[in-house]
Amino acid sequence: MDTVGENDAAAAEKKEYVEEVRRLDEALKHSTSPTWLLDRSKAHQHLGNFAQALSDVEAAYHSAVGRGSDNTRNLIIDAQYRRAVILFAMGRYADADCCARWSQNLADLRPANEDDGVGTGQDLDGDGFYNVTEADARAQVSSNSPQVPT
Repeated sequence: MDTVGENDAAAAEKKEYVEEVRRLDEALKHSTSPTWLLDRSKAHQHLGNFAQALSDVEAAYHSAVGRGSDNTRNLIIDAQYRRAVILFAMGRYADADCCARWSQNLADLRPANEDDGVGTGQDLDGDGFYNVTEADARAQVSSNSPQVPT
């Protein structure tokens, strides 16, 4: 008998996202597997169900963090990346940027937390959109670049 993962992969490959969601709904009644939650999130995203996709990816993140093993690190990184993709599709650009940066920080073995300065301060307008000019970005890059002695 095929496993849930094999059925899920086959449905995804055939772009049968409704069937994939149905199978994963059943599987997730018995387990909060972060992998299954991420897969269902992707299926919902393909169907344009962004609220459900975001809910699943956030549940996948928390499930992976709760497991707390080295094997879940990639799932945590993937969950943050998937959050960025979904938030971008929803037009929540500052939130998407923040999650993308957290994903990159985790992939680079750096900490990722809400105190990293992403999405705060004068760079955001009242609607959560960045208002940084090209000159501001260039100045920040040059001030953060390592200085080579001359």
